[in-house]
Amino acid sequence: IKYLGVTIDKHLRWDHHITQLVIKLRRYVYLFRKLKRFCNENSLKIVYYGFVQSVLGYGLLAWGGAAHKYLNKLEVAQKLIIKIMAKKHARYPSQLLFKDTNLFTIN
Repeated sequence: IKYLGVTIDKHLRWDHHITQLVIKLRRYVYLFRKLKRFCNENSLKIVYYGFVQSVLGYGLLAWGGAAHKYLNKLEVAQKLIIKIMAKKHARYPSQLLFKDTNLFTIN
């Protein structure tokens, strides 16, 4: 069942909903790769809040208690976007990434 944009299954596992969120975030990876050429980090952060943070925050009270294996998939997609936004290489440490950008992890 999809209710107000949140996919709910009868077992409240949230795996289908989180998979849909990961797919949506993966679409934004392309957007950020293109925008990083033309925008500074502050502009990219505004785009991040508008697109990514709004997706991650919507319905979080409902699905935020999902199993860590599902939330980790979201966190991987979030880190990828933030690394592109901050113009860091793929192996840049995640803890430093969140500290440098003053953003919070989903997990």
